[in-house]
Amino acid sequence: MNESCATSMCSQLVSACVPASYRNFADSSLPSYDAEAASLLLQRTLAFLEEG
Repeated sequence: MNESCATSMCSQLVSACVPASYRNFADSSLPSYDAEAASLLLQRTLAFLEEG
């Protein structure tokens, strides 16, 4: 799986599972974006998907 696809899947997963008030850190278009936290989210999502 390439990073672009993984990033898209991660974004969709977060949108489906996490309330909007908690996921703004992962949206790079918002002032609340946290690059370090978003990167960690992506890493953990990829690890989870690879396990399945």
